[in-house]
Amino acid sequence: MDIVEDIGFPLEEFSRLKRLGHFHAAERYFQESLSDSMGLFPVAVEYADMLVEQGAYQRLHQVLSQQRELVVPNRSSTLLSSSLSPEKNPSRFLYRANLQLIQAFSAIQSQGSMQEAYEKVRSLERPMRSLRRRRMAEPTMSQDSAEVQVIRHALMILSQVEHEANLIPEHEFNFWSNWCYLYKALVTEGRVWDARDIIIASIEAEGPASAWQWTFGVDLDSPAEAFSRLLADWDLHRYDESTYLAILDILVSLSRGLSSYSVSVPERKDLLTAQRCLQHAQALATCLKENSPEMVNSRPYIQWVIAEAELERKLLASGSGLDLRYHLSMFPGLTVWRDAIPIYVPIKTENPTWVGSRDRGSAYDLLEAALQATQTLEDYRTEALCLGELIYRSVEGGERFTRLAHLQKSIQGDILGYQQTSLSRFLLVHTGKDSTALLTELRKIRNLKSSSGFTYSLSDWCAVIVERALSHSAGEDIYRSEQDFQGTIGELSPHLPQYIKDRLEDLGLDKLYNLNSKTGSHRESTMQHRTVRYSRTVENTRQDDLHKRTSDEEDHRPSNPLSPEIQLVRPFALEESEDDESTTETSFDTARSKHNETGDERHDKASPVRNASFSPSVKSIYISLPVPH
Repeated sequence: MDIVEDIGFPLEEFSRLKRLGHFHAAERYFQESLSDSMGLFPVAVEYADMLVEQGAYQRLHQVLSQQRELVVPNRSSTLLSSSLSPEKNPSRFLYRANLQLIQAFSAIQSQGSMQEAYEKVRSLERPMRSLRRRRMAEPTMSQDSAEVQVIRHALMILSQVEHEANLIPEHEFNFWSNWCYLYKALVTEGRVWDARDIIIASIEAEGPASAWQWTFGVDLDSPAEAFSRLLADWDLHRYDESTYLAILDILVSLSRGLSSYSVSVPERKDLLTAQRCLQHAQALATCLKENSPEMVNSRPYIQWVIAEAELERKLLASGSGLDLRYHLSMFPGLTVWRDAIPIYVPIKTENPTWVGSRDRGSAYDLLEAALQATQTLEDYRTEALCLGELIYRSVEGGERFTRLAHLQKSIQGDILGYQQTSLSRFLLVHTGKDSTALLTELRKIRNLKSSSGFTYSLSDWCAVIVERALSHSAGEDIYRSEQDFQGTIGELSPHLPQYIKDRLEDLGLDKLYNLNSKTGSHRESTMQHRTVRYSRTVENTRQDDLHKRTSDEEDHRPSNPLSPEIQLVRPFALEESEDDESTTETSFDTARSKHNETGDERHDKASPVRNASFSPSVKSIYISLPVPH
């Protein structure tokens, strides 16, 4: 029997554990069942993807360092030319491209290597175009899961780089964002997790409204139509654990995209759209809890709990003016948000200090339970998300900040995240001793990142300004004069992402930070950038050109509904009929290529959906502990 076929079932089970967010169990299963096959592309890609999903960037670096021949073959290797050519060996090319992109994304987090990651995406565009042309010429050519994952990982990198720097001109998104032609094939083949991956990556890269319009051809602001296409396409009148988890993930990511902000507060209508989105998500979560109770300890369910708590907080805060966001808005500097945690950038040396919420909110205990669950699962990214929400609700937050910093620095190896957390701790500084300690730590981080070669990111710009304020409080003077400081800022400011420049101009701070400086050497002054949608209150000035045909691309329009429209005013348990059998099949897509199919299909006996009562209150959520492994 072929060795790749031998690993089919173990790889499928490993992928299932990864999708559930059971990373501790997945790691143990991998070491017991798959570690001896790490030299095979399907196994290496799946394991690397698990580590980046977990947020274990330090571990991923170690693993890929030991598998260098898979990532970048030796120049003397006879496989070199064929492995880099989509025409000669498409499956090997796609596997290697995925490994390279996963490694590049991880390096952004662990080293701040943004330029290298962006250049890797650019280097793959030409061969991916060639592969797309071949697919158009051969309509019967199977749709490769590994190809979907390449697009997903490229969008992840572009989104992260665009958030931190202005390296990317607007046209660079055109090819990677034009993937909508894939969606109908994914629905037809029932590959819900591939669809989940690429839709979420598109939401993060293009913003919720654009991603939804391009994928489904509907306006998110339309109460009647916004979610019907997604819900109808995946036949949700039949309970399927895997499908419900994947769609729950999409809805939670969409809600967070609608309600999140970086420098400007989302409009009330966006919060209400996010609320409608979570109502559909709650129906899914309720059915999961009733039909598969153990799924309350899965990543999709836990992230739904966090999203419910986050939106509840934002809806209350938007009308009260009595929270940390409102407090920081009273000060003249720029506030940059990373999920629930702010970075305050002073214009001189002012420090607003931390102001905790007087009311922790009804979801605080649920967040505590969610935090314990993520720690048991070893789901580092979700733990960081949950810690951020708890920190926002804390009076002081020092203990939670310490845990988050330790998680990012010592466990994940997430240096970018650790730098941002350290910058947020500026608000906790009260004494000269505090200032000295934080200043020392920020300098260490910047020195560590400088080895990557690119130190012109938003986080580095924030660090320079915060360090100046800290040095003043600590009795130091790291800049001999204002002119000296402006010279340093003048090097960094031209490379700020466009949405930050727009916000600084809105605040009247563009001259203060020398935004018009021409000293930057890492971009062309004529480069056109997107007004990105990290702040939905800033109008998108980019032309909608992703559906314009190029010389080698078809005009791919949003798909038509592939199944009857579903009304979600009640749970998904429909009236009994002979057709009401459902499936509990857990078909979790993997990133392996269909040219080397490894999956053993498992078709379990169908079971009816239990009728679960719809409850809009987040108080009805529960998480059982401990998590079984």
